[in-house]
Amino acid sequence: MDDKTRALNIRIMQEAGLEEGDCHEVVDQDTGSYFSFRNKRIITPDAPSRRDGIHFDPVNNVKMMSMVFSYAATKLAEEDGVNPAMCFYPIEGDPVKGTKRMVVVSEDNVKRESKPYVNDALCYADLLLQINGEGEVDLSEYDMTKEELQAKRNQMRPGPQKPTPKKRGTKR
Repeated sequence: MDDKTRALNIRIMQEAGLEEGDCHEVVDQDTGSYFSFRNKRIITPDAPSRRDGIHFDPVNNVKMMSMVFSYAATKLAEEDGVNPAMCFYPIEGDPVKGTKRMVVVSEDNVKRESKPYVNDALCYADLLLQINGEGEVDLSEYDMTKEELQAKRNQMRPGPQKPTPKKRGTKR
């Protein structure tokens, strides 16, 4: 992950009410409880890789970003008594560019709309920052074309595994 993406991931972590705990694990700022994803503990973007952890990288993982957004909205609803994301849904942007927008409506009928992005995770991040009081949010510098996004997704998918060759000539 490049430095620019790392910085945005850390900003998202803080905006969601999360922080670095012991051993680089991501924890709730208020309760200290661990944050997990796919039955693995989430570790900070700067942490060394490890088998039992997954890096906090919602910018490049829409499912993680969706979970972080929902977590933050729930946390804000508990604090303020008003659900900031009672309903949210995507709307198509430019079909040629492949962009989408995300709309969120709060319990008190405040409607917020993200800017159009190719990367759906940025729609969630945009709305999270707006809900937390950031005025005009623009994360377009982190976005990419739909071809770049597809190439990145293809890179992240593991390819077919080659079978391990059997050793010959060893009898016991």
